[in-house]
Amino acid sequence: KNGGVDQINYYDTDWRNEVIKSSAIVQNYSVGVSGGSEFIKVFASAGYYSQDGLIDNNKFSRTSLRLNSDMKINKWVKLGIDASVRQANATSPVMDSPANIIGKALTMTPIMSGINADGTYGYGINGTNPIAMVRTGCTSNSTAPEYIIKTSLTITPLKGLSIYGAYTWKRNDGETNAFVKPYDTYENGAFKGSFPTTGSSMSDQRTKQVRKQYDLIGTYENTFGKNYLKVLMGFQEELNYTYLVAGRKNYYYDGYQDLNNGDAATMTNSSARHAWAMLSYLFRVNYSFDNRYLFEVNGRYDGTSRFIGNNRWGFFPSVSLGWRLSEENFMQAYKERVGDLKLRTSFGILGNQSIGTYDRFTVYELYNNSYAYNNQTVSGAGFKLGKDNLTWEKTKTFNVGVDASFFNNALNVTFDYFYKRTSDILMKPLVPSVFGTDMAMDNIGEMQNQGWDL
Repeated sequence: KNGGVDQINYYDTDWRNEVIKSSAIVQNYSVGVSGGSEFIKVFASAGYYSQDGLIDNNKFSRTSLRLNSDMKINKWVKLGIDASVRQANATSPVMDSPANIIGKALTMTPIMSGINADGTYGYGINGTNPIAMVRTGCTSNSTAPEYIIKTSLTITPLKGLSIYGAYTWKRNDGETNAFVKPYDTYENGAFKGSFPTTGSSMSDQRTKQVRKQYDLIGTYENTFGKNYLKVLMGFQEELNYTYLVAGRKNYYYDGYQDLNNGDAATMTNSSARHAWAMLSYLFRVNYSFDNRYLFEVNGRYDGTSRFIGNNRWGFFPSVSLGWRLSEENFMQAYKERVGDLKLRTSFGILGNQSIGTYDRFTVYELYNNSYAYNNQTVSGAGFKLGKDNLTWEKTKTFNVGVDASFFNNALNVTFDYFYKRTSDILMKPLVPSVFGTDMAMDNIGEMQNQGWDL
């Protein structure tokens, strides 16, 4: 009745074949060299990894170099210097994520216009055409180099005593530019419009993150008859982050996609700087008697700049006990004929301070053309609420378990019962949008999990 498919008035679009590749190449290469003497040892490696996406203009690659060296200064002093460089590059379509584009290609019906007979793009669903999204060359390109330098010094002045100190410097840079150029759509021989309707645009983003970490840990380990003891004490210490993003719209000439070639009247920019620090004192004690009775206690005293006053510090201990019944004299027959048997239990508290760096402050921001006044858009100030009595989120965990083996260790069985309760969860209360802003972050959440594993 309709004269057949002509890709102008009547369509038969194989969306999956047009958008998704039949295969994608993955490459992974690495090489390593090691050598040295009694006093110095060196290891160097290089690697390259790349992966093509299942759609056009989607790929990822990573190059890495690493150098590790250990130098024996004398019998009780050892120096280590490690350095590594890694850079990742990623390209993806800018109009939608690869996963969403693939999802559209798998669900859109063939009668929707994808590509016209003359090679122009079809109207798809109200202008959404995944074929155009992956072929127009509108991409987001990101480069993320990472540099790490670590120096360490290990001193063993006495038998069983080791003092370890380290300084780690880590820098992560990020550069992302995204260019959007609308594609024209046609259906039934008529022009339907350009999408996205916001026009061409370019955004350029730069980030820099520097982490400095200091470690000083002392360990003492020794065996006294049937007693084994290991004690660890130390402290760890920061993060700085900067962010800059700029953009323009209305690019009229192909090939001129630099930021300065856009319409200056549409320029936007913003930047941010964050700095936070964390200091931790920690300890661990391990003790066992005759490899039968096991005891371990841990503790951390953490302080973070994200909280203030007395809420800044939190103590988070844990303790565990174990009893290897199969090592008892009355269980020797069981051990010889069946296998091992161990009972254990533990209790611990963990803290979480993963919120925004300045969530404790109420922040005012300026917004351009965001408010309606007298039938026109005007600029104004908005705010984000803060709360100064935020504190650590705490998770308490209790566990009881049994480890058993049967048939001379041919079958191993582990059973665990656990109870986990998280309190003072850091979250924002939900409020209607008419409130005008989000509520402040607060310690208001609670969650409980319990169950068993076998």
